[in-house]
Amino acid sequence: QIVRDQHDKIPSLFSTLLQGLAAQKNIVGGSINAQAVRIGDEVHYHLHLAEKGALPKKLTLDIPTLAPDAIVGRDAELKNLRQLLLSRREALLLNGLGGIGKTTLAQVYTHIHWDDYQHIAWITQTPESNFLLDFVSAEGFRQNLGISAELTDPNDIFTAIIQKLNALPDQPNLLILDNVDESIEPFRTHLPSPPNWHILLTSREEINGFTPVPLDFLNPGDAFLLFKKHYTLPGLSDDQINSLVSAVDYHTLTIEI
Repeated sequence: QIVRDQHDKIPSLFSTLLQGLAAQKNIVGGSINAQAVRIGDEVHYHLHLAEKGALPKKLTLDIPTLAPDAIVGRDAELKNLRQLLLSRREALLLNGLGGIGKTTLAQVYTHIHWDDYQHIAWITQTPESNFLLDFVSAEGFRQNLGISAELTDPNDIFTAIIQKLNALPDQPNLLILDNVDESIEPFRTHLPSPPNWHILLTSREEINGFTPVPLDFLNPGDAFLLFKKHYTLPGLSDDQINSLVSAVDYHTLTIEI
């Protein structure tokens, strides 16, 4: 192209050398079946190669994370969660009482392993809604995936999103489904699957079809430390604090309050 456009300004010998110069073959990841590509050749390649990496890491706008030093304890639970996600080819359901720390654990896991995933999405089901509506309306989700705005039926939008997620060549990716209830059951088999995707759900309920990972109360030592983290006055003795955290069964949120 340079030679053609600037033929009157480029010496003839230099023009000849340029037209005969072979470029590197593997300019688009080796998909061109040719001995060489020369300047002036027209090269066509698949659009998906040009767009590779165009999707943002954060597929949803809101991905809450929490640094490990913001919590007390749960080291063993975090290690177990990581091992299960790496070894099990199924979605994990972090299950436990309200306020026990399920969402917090998911936030810390996401923070710790942020760089281990190519794409991350976080969907929170609100109490007054259901899984489908919250999934398809998560802020930024369908826009980042390029889902047509002409789709209005939630089931059609859900199908289009899942197809996009399954088509992503990068792996692994992380999908957090927070605070879900039984309304997710009809969609369980349609969710993206390992190993391309690690799926972590949190719920107060036991939901059929997901591998349960129960989250229990804090141990007495961690419960004591959690209380001390939030209560910095000198008014209570260690024995009094231990009595208080025991009286509330070492329940995380109650101790924080």
